[in-house]
Amino acid sequence: MHTYIQLLNYISYFEEENIEFCRWEGMYPKYDEKMDEFIKEVYKTDLLKSDYLPYLDEKLSDRDYTAAIPTADFELLRAILTFYVRQERFCDGAWANSAKEGMFLRILNRLKELDG
Repeated sequence: MHTYIQLLNYISYFEEENIEFCRWEGMYPKYDEKMDEFIKEVYKTDLLKSDYLPYLDEKLSDRDYTAAIPTADFELLRAILTFYVRQERFCDGAWANSAKEGMFLRILNRLKELDG
């Protein structure tokens, strides 16, 4: 999992309190530079799972991703991460909401556990 080390460096960023992950410029979010860097790093890895929705439907019928993260295996974690990254395509500001809710932090902490 050496390619994921760069992502783990963002744990401290997501642990910070009172971060403004984005500000709104008209109807569109303008993301914090560090958040943009994080998303770009995610895309540099092979963590994103192309069939994430069917996989999540098969594994988590209740769609409770928060509850699933602490025990997620590597493939499930990839699917959950992909879900949160791709949500921005359907809902402006989704990355900021996911960050504020601690989803990226939970995912990164679980990735760190799995990496050992």
